[in-house]
Amino acid sequence: LKVTMKVKCDSAPLADEFKTRSFEMRDIILLILMAKEYEDVTQPEDKVNLKKEIVTALNRALKKGQVLDIYFTEFLVQ
Repeated sequence: LKVTMKVKCDSAPLADEFKTRSFEMRDIILLILMAKEYEDVTQPEDKVNLKKEIVTALNRALKKGQVLDIYFTEFLVQ
């Protein structure tokens, strides 16, 4: 599974926090993705659920605002 995404933040301070703590954010995302099987991400609704799961996990970790959405710019399942 290879995913590239963009994050939509609710404020400039959050965008700065996201950049500063990017290694933590990447780890959170990678842990979620590593737990997925092929069958978990093949349908369009699976991707919607994955987006919600990632947004929720990121928002739990962030302190200066909320992630409003993520956008998959690349989604490759092998």
